[in-house]
Amino acid sequence: MLDACPRLRVLATSREGLGVAGESRLALRPLTDQDAMRLFLDRLARISPPAARAANWDEVRDLCEAVDRLPLGIELVAPKAASTPLPVIVRQLRTRRGLLEVPLRSADARHGTLRAALDWSYRLITDEEREVWRAVSVFAAPFTVDAAEAVAGPGAGDTLALLAEKSLLVYDPGPGSPRYRMLVSLRQYARQALAERGEETGALRRHADWVAALAHRTDAALRTGSGPAAFAEMTAVTPEVACCLDWLQDSADPADRLLGSRIATHLSLYWMAAGQRQEGHRRLLRALESTPPTADWYAETLAWCGWLGVNIRRAGDDDELLRQALPAAEKRGDPAVVTLVGALALTA
Repeated sequence: MLDACPRLRVLATSREGLGVAGESRLALRPLTDQDAMRLFLDRLARISPPAARAANWDEVRDLCEAVDRLPLGIELVAPKAASTPLPVIVRQLRTRRGLLEVPLRSADARHGTLRAALDWSYRLITDEEREVWRAVSVFAAPFTVDAAEAVAGPGAGDTLALLAEKSLLVYDPGPGSPRYRMLVSLRQYARQALAERGEETGALRRHADWVAALAHRTDAALRTGSGPAAFAEMTAVTPEVACCLDWLQDSADPADRLLGSRIATHLSLYWMAAGQRQEGHRRLLRALESTPPTADWYAETLAWCGWLGVNIRRAGDDDELLRQALPAAEKRGDPAVVTLVGALALTA
């Protein structure tokens, strides 16, 4: 064709590059906030003009974010907005099934639902790509290659690049450490596939081990004065840590809850430095429910929980926790812990 028509230009859409000579690629990203909101209101106005006129802009923005500002997602949810309050739709979208089963009556069978469209893409990738993609769905926030390999196994970094080329991950080169992220709807699909294959608990435990190692490094760095880089690294993954602690502290397995207690204790100094004292106190109260007095970190958990509670002026037993912490530290016999607990008691 090019020999016969040298000025021919072909515009093709695909989830990945075609890999042909002379190809120029343009990655299609989610719409901007304003474009997504305009598209949603336009589609809603065609179905229910009164609902479009009454729509609250903040609620429209939240709804567009919940579907990743993707045109297909907006097309899928607009009909629901004619008869359902937008905050209700947003809550529904943030469940495990989310947007996946919302029907689009005017579409062909391959795009009748977002699940149908994703089924098509999922079948086209290799077994190794599927395995890595499912595993990294446990990340709630953008993640580095090192983090992915801690959860999905050594060598997963090469697979991440392939998944990004196939539009199943988004690559963000910076600033700071390059990271990958998964769109909300894709994460829902991959996470459901992870659970269906019986792989979810194992992936979540590897994720928790990664968070535990990061929390330990952060605590050590903040105590030794090399904290700025560690502080920034922990701040970048705060949503990740919150999801991890939610899972561990709600787990029926005592070993999971104990790991959650250790992570929370290692994060105490970070929560203090970050001004997240209420969050820290809440997490440490949960930690004390599952931390036996024989745990190496028990005295620190008591002391930090008491100190944070006193400093947010919470009415409770926080003074008593501080009083219990010093004998517990002395019983452990570690001078560094005794010094820390004593300092916290004096400065509360």
